Amino acid sequence: MRSVTGLHVIIDGYNADAEKLDSMKKVFEFLDALPEKIGMTKLMSPIVMKAEGRTKEDRGYSGFVVIEESHISVHTWPEKRFLYADIFSCRPFDKDMAVAFTKEFFGIKSMEWGYAERGTKPIKGFVKEQGP
Repeated sequence: MRSVTGLHVIIDGYNADAEKLDSMKKVFEFLDALPEKIGMTKLMSPIVMKAEGRTKEDRGYSGFVVIEESHISVHTWPEKRFLYADIFSCRPFDKDMAVAFTKEFFGIKSMEWGYAERGTKPIKGFVKEQGP
């Protein structure tokens, strides 16, 4: 059986623009714009929810958009000026452009990012289980 392959980009953004991270509208705009920028097809309008957190430092916004090719999600912590973003697609896309757009949109000053080519080779930390 042949597997479906996909590209999964993972972004940790530090020292980002706290006002953008603390704006439901901005998180929505990011999720609304990115699919078209990377040549994907939205299946729905983005959904963004306020996450209250247990402390003021833990609050922020979490949002996602389902695309025909998979999904894009983002989680923000305005007080910490930090965000996580995941971009996963079973269709190839320009990962460098996706990362650059995310960095510019949220005013990220430093970041760590990486990617996995899923369905083609083992991913570090994954446990492989065989079916019957």
